[in-house]
Amino acid sequence: MNNEAKIAIVGMDAIFGECNGLDAFERSIYDGKQHFIPLPSKRWYGIDEQENLLKEYGLPGGKAPLGAYITDFEVDTLAYKIPPNEVEKLNPQQLLLLKVADRALKDAKIPEGGNVAVIIAADTELSIHQLQQRWNSSWQVKDGLNAAEISLPPEKIAQLETIVKNSVHQQVEIGEYLSYIANIMAGRISSLWNFTGPSFTISAVETAAFKALELAQMLLLSGEVDAVVVGAVDLAGGVENVLLRSQWGKINTGINTLSYDQKADGWMVGEGAGAVVLKRHDTALANGDRIYAAIDAINIGQAASVAVDAATVNQVCNQALEMAGIQPADVNYVEVCGSGIPQEDEAEIAGLLQAYPPVGDGLHCGIGSVKANIGHTFIASGIASLIKTALCLYYRYIPATPNWSGVKNPQVWEGSPFYVATESRPWFVKDGICRIAAVNSLGCDGTYAHLILSEEPIQKERPSRYLQQMPFYLFPVAAEDQNNVMEVLNNLQETIAASSSLSTSASQAFATFEQQPQAKYALAITGRNQKELLKEIESARKGINIAFEKGTDWQTPLGSYFTAKPLGQQSAIAYVYPAAVNSYIGIGRNVFRLFPKVFEDLKSNNLYNRAADVEKLVYPRNLSKLTTRQLETLEKRLLNDSLAMFESEIAFARYMTAIFRDDFQVKPQCVFGYSLGETSMMVAQGVWSNFEGGSNTLNSSPLFGDKLSGPKNAVREYWGLTNAPEDNNFWSTYVLMANADQVRECVKNEQHVYLTQINTPEEVLIAGDEAACQRVIKTLGCNAFPAPFDHVIHCEAMRSQFGEIKKVNTLPSASIPGIVFYSAADYQPIALDSETIAHNIAQGLCQELDFPRLVNRVYGDGVKIFIEAGAGSVCSRWIDKILVNKEHLTVSLNRRGMDDHTSIVKALAKLVSHRVGLDLSPLYNLSSATTNQNKLTLRKITLGGNSITAAILSDENRQLFLNDRKQQHHQSIAKYRESKIINSLEANSENTLSATNCRPIPPSHPQPEKVEMKTIIDNGFELREQLQSSELTANQPIFNSFAIAHESSNLISMTPNKVLNLHTSQYERLNANNAQLTKAHTSFLQARQDFSQQMSEIIQLQLTCAQNLLNDNR
Repeated sequence: MNNEAKIAIVGMDAIFGECNGLDAFERSIYDGKQHFIPLPSKRWYGIDEQENLLKEYGLPGGKAPLGAYITDFEVDTLAYKIPPNEVEKLNPQQLLLLKVADRALKDAKIPEGGNVAVIIAADTELSIHQLQQRWNSSWQVKDGLNAAEISLPPEKIAQLETIVKNSVHQQVEIGEYLSYIANIMAGRISSLWNFTGPSFTISAVETAAFKALELAQMLLLSGEVDAVVVGAVDLAGGVENVLLRSQWGKINTGINTLSYDQKADGWMVGEGAGAVVLKRHDTALANGDRIYAAIDAINIGQAASVAVDAATVNQVCNQALEMAGIQPADVNYVEVCGSGIPQEDEAEIAGLLQAYPPVGDGLHCGIGSVKANIGHTFIASGIASLIKTALCLYYRYIPATPNWSGVKNPQVWEGSPFYVATESRPWFVKDGICRIAAVNSLGCDGTYAHLILSEEPIQKERPSRYLQQMPFYLFPVAAEDQNNVMEVLNNLQETIAASSSLSTSASQAFATFEQQPQAKYALAITGRNQKELLKEIESARKGINIAFEKGTDWQTPLGSYFTAKPLGQQSAIAYVYPAAVNSYIGIGRNVFRLFPKVFEDLKSNNLYNRAADVEKLVYPRNLSKLTTRQLETLEKRLLNDSLAMFESEIAFARYMTAIFRDDFQVKPQCVFGYSLGETSMMVAQGVWSNFEGGSNTLNSSPLFGDKLSGPKNAVREYWGLTNAPEDNNFWSTYVLMANADQVRECVKNEQHVYLTQINTPEEVLIAGDEAACQRVIKTLGCNAFPAPFDHVIHCEAMRSQFGEIKKVNTLPSASIPGIVFYSAADYQPIALDSETIAHNIAQGLCQELDFPRLVNRVYGDGVKIFIEAGAGSVCSRWIDKILVNKEHLTVSLNRRGMDDHTSIVKALAKLVSHRVGLDLSPLYNLSSATTNQNKLTLRKITLGGNSITAAILSDENRQLFLNDRKQQHHQSIAKYRESKIINSLEANSENTLSATNCRPIPPSHPQPEKVEMKTIIDNGFELREQLQSSELTANQPIFNSFAIAHESSNLISMTPNKVLNLHTSQYERLNANNAQLTKAHTSFLQARQDFSQQMSEIIQLQLTCAQNLLNDNR
């Protein structure tokens, strides 16, 4: 698209479910964490205790569903200029959005007083009916008493009215009235920041946030404002919202995941708020703003009706792609709506499959939905999807879909480009190609939206607190002697036991540790939580004393470590690079998120494109969750692809070296490799800075094509088998648990068997003819098993390939000062010139490898600390056996089955205790900026309130009426069910209130009209099967010019057909171009109003039941 039409997201914030803040939200997205919890206490004002009522609304078992509920949040009354005694009386939706928008603006570094617009997407909070119920309680109590023929003195009636009013809702002040006006949300944000741009709120169901984005784009491109805040909020976990929306679609009773899954059967409850700050893209670039993502296209369409329509989905997607100037194949990720309502999901799937047709080998586009993490947040769902997708673009990963198993109808998806990631994985594209994502949205009013977002590629630095906030903590402490160790251990125990934030406590422990660089001893305690850490400390008390007594090391499975003989001050450090046969599916998956700069490091070393080429093998894609057997097959496929194994391991060795050497400042004095590890060594240490050229040569070379792998033609030629039928299984490689001298003596009698590698004094490899290998094994009578690879290496049979090996390893080289490089060609240091390096690598690969000889040579030169900077820990195991009786330390940076962060922290714990010079600061939050708020001005906003029925029937209220027993007995509950409520006050009705008109708030002494109605539930809280509808007339004075939508106490049917049955005559005055949209949206508002009406009646019946019960006690 035209770059001048692009807008940039420069600031964001979010609160959804338990995710309070952008970092918490992003971590949930990457980790695939879900936030579905039981309904918080008091959230539904006791209505969740009415089992029969909830069953009538379709809630399974009559229980409130799990949901991503917000329990509470804090508001700084001083910062937001809210009187502390008023904050809890304001609409919590407004407070929540105010908090989120304020933090988004700070994230974007927007100054106060700017020409900034504020656009908010929100609907009226349905809990507003509680205010109306308070207003109506006065006459409803009187009429209820009259209808039940209950007589009370005037003062008792007044008392009862007060009890009922205060139980339904606290006394209302003008500030609360205003907080329910949607436009006040935008105005309050604008006023707080002293902005001069326009501020307003729009209400347009689930696509409201995208319509707000469209308006923001117009304001920015026209130059009317410099920036726009777009926010959306919906406390959709409230009882009114859940019960209303449960009538539109079934709440999920299956597995909580993306609703396309075969084990999901409905929508999931969620709620929250999000905000983004937007600027023109060119302006953001010129200002040097941090850009999370660019919005390239916004397209919104309207179906012919509110019925779901796949054709319109397809059309809206195609138009968005055209507006962005891209092809469907350019999109690598689509954030789908996945509402959980079957008709909507089916239409969305059909539309997306049409808009994104198959291309090439398929599976190039991931799909997912934030609803799998935080549920359906309805009005806020669009902004949640937008923020999620922008974060994925910024941090360059395809997000996980938690609990995913597979699609409902696999045949529908055959040949599609879509896959679902069950774990987040790095997002690779070819260098020079921009990452592009799309966001899809459906509204219940027949509106559809499709957004195209792209990464800002020139943005190199992408700071992240993900590593610092990982919940696996390293507490380093320093000490001078054994007694001092115990003393600091006791102090650490007290600190952790009293800690309210382990992350902060760990950072403080590190700061103290840094002040003692000359201390003789160091202890590292690791753990994921307070319980684990305290248990580790208890274990350390005994373990450390034993370590001092015996001169040994103490360590635990969790990674805590102490040594009484630290080697760091007296030993050199060597980085060891294993053979390139240890890579595996999923290797290094989390490293790219822990250290985002890895992407740039791979580019700077020309490794990025090679990593992108093998990405599909290392991080396989599939539409269904891969089974264990499928993973085993894919693992074998990776192992059989020698080049993919080689290149994936070289890339891993490179970025792990960069992380430890450059980020943690663990500087090696020498390096060496095992077999092909010498090639990894040259790339990882930066001797070769342009490995892509060598990789291109290697890929075009026959070495791993047919000479040393596959048919192994080099061996066939050497053995004179060129005319023999092809049989790739003629060559075998075995690991033997035997002495090298014994094996060497045995293979002298076999022409086609070679001793290829000596790993340890008791472990070797032989390779050659299968039958001959078996004879050797039988003769030795030793334990043996097949090696995980079968390519030809380290034997005379490959000598013919010496020249080709030297050729592919002849690359421009750079000298690395301060580091000695060893080679297995002659078991000594080598010069770093291209010719020497290539010759030594070729010679080493064509001859027997004696790894113990190489290790002992390096050890003799003063190296006692060996850091294995590659895949697996096999070299560390071998070195431990080679140096079994010698003082040394091995540290592996990767271990299969252990997550990357845990491996790294455990490695650092060892190095810390051995007093190796390093920098642990990347693990901790050392920001000097204070984030402490004045606790005196913080107010906790807890959503919900006390049970209405319980409040009315409190012991205190019962006592008030015990001494006023009356002679009259109220009628039976069954009779009351059929009775009519007769108003005790008279009113004239002149104006008919239609489904979409507004009714002013009544004064403190309302004069409501006489209304004939039937109750929807009896005192047993059972709904009628069919509700009746009626129309209300009213004529009320205006209070403070503030009007809200009337939610009458009359009844309408909640069946879908009647909910959406609107009279077109009401909309004849509207513009023809907007007729369909307005009709559909008004239909939605009608449904909301009707439901609110029912909720009012539910509360009214609760009050009547309370009155009856009170009378029973008299």
